[in-house]
Amino acid sequence: MGYRAPSSYDLEELFLIGIFSMNPKIPKVTVGLAFYNPGADFELAIKSVFAQTFTDWEFILVDDGSNDGSLEFAQSIDDPRVRVISDGKNVGASIRMNEVIAAAQTPYLIRMDADDVLHPQRVEIQYAELLKHGNEAIVGTATYSIDTQTQVIGFTPSKQFQAFGYAARHDLVQPTVAASIEWFLKHPYSNDWVYRRCEDAELWCRASVNSKYINMEMPLVYYREVGNYSLKKQMATYLGLFNIIYDHHFQQPWRFSLLMGKELFRLFIISTLTALGKSDWFVSRRYRPLTSAQMLHAEAGLATVRSQVLPLSTRKIAVSVQESSNLQQ
Repeated sequence: MGYRAPSSYDLEELFLIGIFSMNPKIPKVTVGLAFYNPGADFELAIKSVFAQTFTDWEFILVDDGSNDGSLEFAQSIDDPRVRVISDGKNVGASIRMNEVIAAAQTPYLIRMDADDVLHPQRVEIQYAELLKHGNEAIVGTATYSIDTQTQVIGFTPSKQFQAFGYAARHDLVQPTVAASIEWFLKHPYSNDWVYRRCEDAELWCRASVNSKYINMEMPLVYYREVGNYSLKKQMATYLGLFNIIYDHHFQQPWRFSLLMGKELFRLFIISTLTALGKSDWFVSRRYRPLTSAQMLHAEAGLATVRSQVLPLSTRKIAVSVQESSNLQQ
């Protein structure tokens, strides 16, 4: 077989392999979080990272112009594995998540949201699953449903088959996903404002044709969805969904009309139920009851997180505005 000059992809892959495998100081995985005025749930979310059984991580928190004290709280964490980035501006979650990806110094990224809680074994188990698959795979998990008081209400199974195109919009639950940095660089979040409430659905639809979606059956995230419903946010989500349908199916009139009709009907039902004060009913349809043994396991994980002590300092971590600006370029 003759000599083949390495492509740019080959060189990039060799660089990544070299930098990540030969430098022992670089952690194994990045936990990434973008936040904007997360409120009282923020501390528990951060505790859940420090409560992980797997500790070889870096934790990147990117602020999106918070003014509720959460930035100062994040900056008070005194641990060399933690980086807090802020430029004081409010530009949207998608841009901030792309900044997390750009700032990551490890080969893998585990996503989370500022109001959710990681099970103490999430990083350990999900990182092991990532190593089994190539860089074109993205791994999600099932979730425990929790309410505004962080009480476990139920269990939401993960999808065990992959869809494509618009049908892939619900394939993964955003705060449960993990993938290689290479995957996220190939499939960045859209910066289009219209997807500000469904940037995850837009990404799953766009990336489905050349990615492998894997969902673990084990719940590894406590997902705050009960008692947290907002019709205003739901309307913004549907605006994005309508645009996804347009992008994928406008050239197929019958398909476009069918999908738009279905989503408009769903929006009508949701709006009607909300007006009648029944919004919790359709939220409850997403999750299933837990057995006694499952509930004990879920509550034990939360107890571990709640008991975690954070390494806080009165010293504020200086964060360069220029660092955040560079990540946006």
